[in-house]
Amino acid sequence: MKKSVRFVVLAAVMVLLAGLLVPVLAQDAKPGEGGILIEGNFGGDPASFNALLANDTASGRVISFLIPSAIGVDPATALYRQDDPSALMKSWTISEDELTYTFTLRDDLKWSDGTPITSADYMYSWEALKSGLIDSANNYIPIDIIESIEAPDATTVIIQFKAAACTNMAEASFISVMPSHILPTDFTQLADAEYNSNPSISGGVFSFSEFRPSEQIALVANQSYGGAANGVLPSGWIYKVVPDQTVLVEQFIAGELNVIDGAGLNRRQELVDNADVQSYRFPGNAWDYLALNYADPTNPQNAVDESGNPIDQGHHPLFGDVRVRQAIAAALDVDSIVQGAVFGFGTRMPSMAIPASWAFDKTLAP
Repeated sequence: MKKSVRFVVLAAVMVLLAGLLVPVLAQDAKPGEGGILIEGNFGGDPASFNALLANDTASGRVISFLIPSAIGVDPATALYRQDDPSALMKSWTISEDELTYTFTLRDDLKWSDGTPITSADYMYSWEALKSGLIDSANNYIPIDIIESIEAPDATTVIIQFKAAACTNMAEASFISVMPSHILPTDFTQLADAEYNSNPSISGGVFSFSEFRPSEQIALVANQSYGGAANGVLPSGWIYKVVPDQTVLVEQFIAGELNVIDGAGLNRRQELVDNADVQSYRFPGNAWDYLALNYADPTNPQNAVDESGNPIDQGHHPLFGDVRVRQAIAAALDVDSIVQGAVFGFGTRMPSMAIPASWAFDKTLAP
């Protein structure tokens, strides 16, 4: 009798869940015969399948399977990488002053209707954001940091930034690749586009199949996806709505789900110890911390004046003394908090850079 294997992703609490889940499938599985991934969703129905309009977790999860990434990330290092099979940008160069990023795009990626994916699909998102008719907050793009974006040809994108910054690559990656050939050229019509609820064109590993509100979303393998050298193994992916985290775990244990990444902290060890479960643990992108306001509480002041210059906020009678703050830090038993409050699924951080960040220094001790 074939054993059913399920997959659970665990992340530390100072580090919230995030990232790509890639279950290990049978080595002899053929494209489309690798089974169906059934994942639980307790976040409610997606608001939109349009990456330019969606800003909720459920929408983002589905969209991540329907459109290719702009810039690839190495899952082992969390660093951007060139020649990534799942991303549109094949390679790039950065000018000496670190203001101009020139990207060369892959020329072998296609939408599921056979239309090539080109720089026009990246530029569509930029033009939509620049029009002011789309809320750039949905894509977490502060568009005012970008001077201009040009596409001199189908396989080249040139981004001019206003200032050199270590986050510029991230900003470029947040601009979505969209099927511009089926979307309205008039951005005032984008909010009512049929694609928003029925994304008939896919450029990712799966294609849209059906959406049953309050029940589930179903995607099927997109065998025209150019990022998979040997085809897409899973035959499909189902995003099933569940009421809460408790039900999520119970359905997973019962075999009604075979992938979860939101198990409650108090149930994680139980899942890790389950012989039928394969667990993957990695740092996510959030943390818990204690912040002390050491300004003078009797004379509240803004932090800066109208010109942005700092204002002297005085000193708190207790927290204004650096020795008191150091004493509080020394008195906190962080290791016991990690064990008692989050059941050991936490990482003690030595700085404000989280372990998932490219800027994290592994040589630092807490």
